[in-house]
Amino acid sequence: MSLAGLDFSLNSTGIALDNNNFYFNTTLKKLPLKVNHPKIFVDNIDGSSEDNHLRYYNNAKKIIKILLQFNVNKIGIEGYSYGYGTENPGRVFDIAEALGMLKFLLIENNIQIYVFPPKQIKKFFTGNGNASKVLMIERFLSKNKNSSINYLIEELKIQRYNSPINDLVDAAAILELLKSNL
Repeated sequence: MSLAGLDFSLNSTGIALDNNNFYFNTTLKKLPLKVNHPKIFVDNIDGSSEDNHLRYYNNAKKIIKILLQFNVNKIGIEGYSYGYGTENPGRVFDIAEALGMLKFLLIENNIQIYVFPPKQIKKFFTGNGNASKVLMIERFLSKNKNSSINYLIEELKIQRYNSPINDLVDAAAILELLKSNL
């Protein structure tokens, strides 16, 4: 049995896998796709707005491929944040559509889905249900001094509070919560 935590996004999805392995995909061109670390896997996703349904499907297939590669059979996912989308309400529908495709493929591949509300994840991980990204990241880094995420921050000079760091930390928090619920 292998577990994973997933922080889903249209532009930068983070996945925490067992044994301190991490995967992220991104539309950000400035991030290196040739990460030279044995526990970090990176994919580029198409961020164009043409054929969104095809882009969402291809992204979901990439995520499924990595999950199957690591024999994941249970995954924790953050539930929808209902405050998200106040500046761009249509974005909520895009996220729901893309995540719906991913959930379909998870079910089709016999990967059991556990959905956790954002506040529950933050409360479990930091003790504060309204924790900021900064608090989540600082908590993770203080608990995981030898994490491969440090490689991204120190060696590749990726800003510690930006994507993909915050996505990977959220995924790690979701993975910890999933483990505590099994």
